[in-house]
Amino acid sequence: MLSSIQDLALFVQVAELRSFVMTGQRMGISASAVGKRISRLEARLQVSLFKRTTRSITLTAEGQHLLERALGLLQELDSIQDELGAGMTQAKGKIRISLPPISDVFLDYFAQFNSLYPEIELELDYSDTLVDIINDDFDFALRTGAAGCGAIKAIQALPLGSFRRIMVASDAYLARHGIPRGIDDLSRHKCLHYRSPNTGKVEAWHLGDEDEMKLPASLVCNSLEARKHFALKGLGIAYLPDISIAMELRERRLTPILPQCTSRDIQLSVLWSRKKRETARHKAFIDFCGGIHLNDALNPN
Repeated sequence: MLSSIQDLALFVQVAELRSFVMTGQRMGISASAVGKRISRLEARLQVSLFKRTTRSITLTAEGQHLLERALGLLQELDSIQDELGAGMTQAKGKIRISLPPISDVFLDYFAQFNSLYPEIELELDYSDTLVDIINDDFDFALRTGAAGCGAIKAIQALPLGSFRRIMVASDAYLARHGIPRGIDDLSRHKCLHYRSPNTGKVEAWHLGDEDEMKLPASLVCNSLEARKHFALKGLGIAYLPDISIAMELRERRLTPILPQCTSRDIQLSVLWSRKKRETARHKAFIDFCGGIHLNDALNPN
């Protein structure tokens, strides 16, 4: 039984790294030893788990199915080990978190958490893709507009605060093109837009009482960092979350445009599944998040 579990763990490493050599280096064994153990596992299961070429290895359909089952099994075994061992009383182990790519402000918080709990490994996945916090392999997810999810019995939500989207531009851009004095002036400016990877739609600018404001586009991308970069380079006006540009606003590298025309408050919450057993590391992270206040990032003094 123990050797089977070890072989499954080895298989998962190979599936994730797509390399016998890298797996062997990570686990302290030779690449040939990795290959032999995978071959024995395939013989025991009577299926081929990988398609091998001289340049790469990829999962077969059976291998993909086993990977999905193995990840769940290993996670459950990890939870059992936490229950029976020190994991229930000592904050240690891995925490996997899904985050939206809206701000670097959380990096400081995660650095603080890592300093407080050096035995907890944080795995951060930045993506706009919605995840299933109940069934996917994530311990927590930070999501916008998520406070209402607390009404779902299987999901617990902890509000972290709110932010707004605001229009900003560099002084260099405003010197060349002028400062918009009203919403109508925006139609004569270069605007940097965002296309959602989830819906494929270009994000509308919600400005004050206007439900939606469609504006000319000089650039469209699905990256917040790219829009911020181009705004800093003086290429146009960007519509960005204030927490994503807190430093640039404090250093006056970006200037708010029509500050009376901001989006409504947008809630940001941390979510986790009630179905997953709470370990010491999960409790430590939840308690830590209880002390996060987004306004601190915008007004550090």
